[in-house]
Amino acid sequence: MSGSKFKGLKDKLFGSLDEQKKDILILWVAKSFGKRFSSLRCLESQIGTKEIFGFLHKEIFGFWADTITDMQDVMKRSEEIKIILYEKAYILAEFEESQKPKVKTKTQSRPQEKVYPEMPYNLQLTNKDAGIVSVTVHAWRQFCDRFCRKHKTLNQNRVAELLKESFSRARQVRLKRGKDIQRLIANKGVLVDYFFDHRIDCRFVVRLEESIILTVEHPF
Repeated sequence: MSGSKFKGLKDKLFGSLDEQKKDILILWVAKSFGKRFSSLRCLESQIGTKEIFGFLHKEIFGFWADTITDMQDVMKRSEEIKIILYEKAYILAEFEESQKPKVKTKTQSRPQEKVYPEMPYNLQLTNKDAGIVSVTVHAWRQFCDRFCRKHKTLNQNRVAELLKESFSRARQVRLKRGKDIQRLIANKGVLVDYFFDHRIDCRFVVRLEESIILTVEHPF
């Protein structure tokens, strides 16, 4: 595949995102590769198409892959990408904060990178209203962070068991008026449904058309 076609895929992906989500994606990939940069525009030119698509493939499907077929698979999940980037908005906020003049303080130790149990292959959950759905790697990790890590429950089988139990209990809900419009705009028109498990205060964001859980969250 020629370099121009690679660039075409990158341009198509960036064209599907607004400027904020594009900046979040660039920063997210850059931080993962440990790239040094002085500005976002400088950084954009440093990141190749294979790096971007390989990174997104790993986030969505759980493993790195960057062939043309893999890139096309990523493009088919563009709506899911927007949801994920919406949740990663803090990355851009941290970058903008880092650009402000700093008052000298004591050096703080760098936080350790989080470790997650591997998601079981072809993990599927069942709910009487949603039916059988699959789970993104992103949703699996969010469930680990928000509902398992504080209880030090990161055994793969136990996390899967808790996730299945929670989703089976969840009932379909609607967001409050106004909040639903905000989320719809933030998601660039991507329609999702919400299922809430009152027992552990867990809300599942589900794309019923594709039978997939995009993420899990605390209500806000």
